[in-house]
Amino acid sequence: MAKAAAIYLFATKSDLEPGLRSIESQRDLKYILMGSFETAEINVIKSAFEITDLAISTKGDHVHEDSYLVMDSEAELNIREIPQRRGGNRYIVDGLINPHAIVFRPSGRFTNLAVIRGEIDGSNDDPISMGLYKLFVAEITKGFKKVKTYYVGPEALSLSKGRIRLTHSIHTSSEYDLKVE
Repeated sequence: MAKAAAIYLFATKSDLEPGLRSIESQRDLKYILMGSFETAEINVIKSAFEITDLAISTKGDHVHEDSYLVMDSEAELNIREIPQRRGGNRYIVDGLINPHAIVFRPSGRFTNLAVIRGEIDGSNDDPISMGLYKLFVAEITKGFKKVKTYYVGPEALSLSKGRIRLTHSIHTSSEYDLKVE
C-alpha cells in the first residue's frame, strides 16, 4: 500500500476553521500535544477549537511550533517512557508507536509580520491513519490555492499581498519566503 505524505500549508484561523468544523462533524477526534514531558498525565484535547493558540505562531519558526497527534477519540494513545541517566523518566508523545494517528501542525500568524508554515503529515501506511490524513487534506485545503508545493488559505493569500510574509521561519531571509503572484 502506498504511503501518505505530508502537505505544507499557510493558513490563518479563519482559513482552517471551515475544514476543521467539517472534519469534526464527520469524526470524533482527539488532539494530543506532541513532545517530551515530565509526567505521564497527558492532556487530551477533544476539539481543535480547544487549542489555546490555534493558528497563532508563538515562536515564528515552524520547527518550534506545537504539533498535535490527531486520532479517533476511542483510539488508544501510546506513550513512550524513557529512563533518564540522572534518574526519573521522560514521557514521549509522538507518532512512532501511534500508527493510527496523523500529525497536525497548524499554520499560524506570527504578530503582523508573517504566516508561519504548517503541515498535515500522514506518513505511515496504516489504513486508519491514511483515511484520517485524506480527510484532513481534503477538508482543510478546500478553497485554498496551490502555489508550488504549498496550499495557501484565502486569508493568508490576501495577507501575503500586503507586507505579511509566508515563511517557514521569521528568522530567515525574506528571499526564502513563498511568493504569491
